Amino acid sequence: MSTFDCKYLVVTFVKTKEVEVIPKLWVYEKNGKRFTYWPKYPDIEDIYAAARDEDPPNKKTWKNYAIRILHGFDMYNLAVSNIPHFYEHSDFEAARSNEANASGHIPSDKSGRSNPEILSLPDPPIDFNV
Repeated sequence: MSTFDCKYLVVTFVKTKEVEVIPKLWVYEKNGKRFTYWPKYPDIEDIYAAARDEDPPNKKTWKNYAIRILHGFDMYNLAVSNIPHFYEHSDFEAARSNEANASGHIPSDKSGRSNPEILSLPDPPIDFNV
């Protein structure tokens, strides 16, 4: 099964190296690059609910961000539970180190999910035949 056969995608935001789960329908391509629409809701829980429920993007009001797709999942909760794995096995750590050195602090992701406890968890078992 290819990544694009899945309903949800674990992605890295190119500029910030943040990892999030988005529904496939938020993704689009332009000039050979992939982007996601991202809700402008003030409450992060509303953003998560929109992603989980596969709300159609409001192309007029939502922001656009360049992304890199890491993996696809059919279930939202399974995708979210695998976020720590992708923090550990992507270029996130290099970006955190560079940003920490430049600014004196370590950035957190949009979700608040990137905290030392999560980043130090052992790798979850991954079954790519799901």
